[in-house]
Amino acid sequence: VGGFGKLKHLIEPRWTYTYNGNVQDTQRVPLFDQVDTQRSTNLGRFALDNRILGKPDTENGVAREVFFFELARNYSFDPTQPLQVSVRDPRVSTQEGPIEALLRFNPTDRITFKLEADYATLFPGVSSTGLTASYGFGGGNSLGATWFTSANPETGQSQSNQVRLNGALGVPFLHLRLEGQLNYDFEQRLMHQKQIVMNYTAQCFGLRLELRDFRAATGPS
Repeated sequence: VGGFGKLKHLIEPRWTYTYNGNVQDTQRVPLFDQVDTQRSTNLGRFALDNRILGKPDTENGVAREVFFFELARNYSFDPTQPLQVSVRDPRVSTQEGPIEALLRFNPTDRITFKLEADYATLFPGVSSTGLTASYGFGGGNSLGATWFTSANPETGQSQSNQVRLNGALGVPFLHLRLEGQLNYDFEQRLMHQKQIVMNYTAQCFGLRLELRDFRAATGPS
């Protein structure tokens, strides 16, 4: 089937607990992006994964992931940090997070498609989506593009409509690896991030140079 001699279906339930202590002064923590902001966390996460592995019908064939589908949900054990809150009435909230879905398809060992979506339950509706396509050229070289959106299901207002382009190129005879990324938000008409990275690797040391320009809606950071 599809060039594979064997297919295996795995079902994996997972429970993850994350705790970060209280962050006293968030203004002193550098802001690198809009997602990984530093704050206290007391969070549980349950996920149910479905994974299909394919193995070529050859003597030395190595199994790889062909298809992956996950449903997950977070729960906040901190009553001061509900995961869904009404923008019109903060008293209306829930400790349960949106239902998260992730689908990943790898038709070849170089091509990957990924679809993500969050479904809010406090005010039912899709709150975010993400669609990614990537292609690997071998040797760590790659190109990728992502389109992701977010909206408030309570008001129906769009909050973000972004495109991300990224790539990586290795130059083996110079021991260099170059990486780049651009993030543009059509909703805010703002270039959120420009990033260029150069990695140099020798036998006994490595050197990494990174230039990053990140801009939140309030200004550069």
